[in-house]
Amino acid sequence: YLVGAAYKDPAAVIAGSVLEQHLRFLCKNRTISIEKPNGQPIAASNLNQELARAQVYGKSEQKSVTSWLGIRNNAAHGHYSEYDKTQVEHLISGIRAFMLRNPN
Repeated sequence: YLVGAAYKDPAAVIAGSVLEQHLRFLCKNRTISIEKPNGQPIAASNLNQELARAQVYGKSEQKSVTSWLGIRNNAAHGHYSEYDKTQVEHLISGIRAFMLRNPN
């Protein structure tokens, strides 16, 4: 809805947040730590690396997740010209497909 209403930036942040939460669920269900020893959350990029290392998904999938996290980070930090509406549309459809391929 947000992308269609010309709100690509909030759409990218929300979609990226959904992706990050899904990565945390995947890790928890495979006993991969989601927190540092001091209780701080582990970065989504590191969770992505750990999931690929544990062979939850392959290198191609890992690269896609890295790309999606990059768009989300650009949106969250106000770098709105670093991506466009079409990339956000692909981000959303890619995350949906990723979650279907990699259910909790």
